[in-house]
Amino acid sequence: MQRMLSMTLIVVLTFGGLSACGKSEPPPEKKSLKVEDTVFGGLVATKERAKVETEKAMELNKQKLDEAMKKSEDGSTQ
Repeated sequence: MQRMLSMTLIVVLTFGGLSACGKSEPPPEKKSLKVEDTVFGGLVATKERAKVETEKAMELNKQKLDEAMKKSEDGSTQ
């Protein structure tokens, strides 16, 4: 009787283990998010704003320097 029970247990465990080895569906593909849609989005936006503001400041300083050079050239020719 005990031998029959242990043989049944072995068969059940074998088939149970084999059924777990069947095919499964592949995992769904992960969508890549834009950086702006993540928690780092604010940092990217801040970086872009800083870049724009720096370019504006550089252009303004260039214009002032050009004006000052033009005034000094006009003043030295008179």
